[in-house]
Amino acid sequence: MLKWFKKRKPLSVEEIHHIRELGKLVGQTLEYIKEFVIPGVTTNEINKLVHDFTLKYGASPAPLNYKGFPKSVCTSVNDVLCHGLPDDTP
Repeated sequence: MLKWFKKRKPLSVEEIHHIRELGKLVGQTLEYIKEFVIPGVTTNEINKLVHDFTLKYGASPAPLNYKGFPKSVCTSVNDVLCHGLPDDTP
């Protein structure tokens, strides 16, 4: 078991409620964005759509400014496997 997990206090009812609400928003965001993920769309365009959608529902994009990350999503094109930085590549 992970060391940090052992030391964590149990979640409160309020924390569990917030986690559920955020999980629903994540699902809604994926449903919303899937129609825009098509050939020719840039990852910067996807980033803007996700950013705006997230803010519209009162949330903050988790990746934005995390350890200096400048975007609201980690996404990439084709053969880039992880932690893609959105840009203007179609």
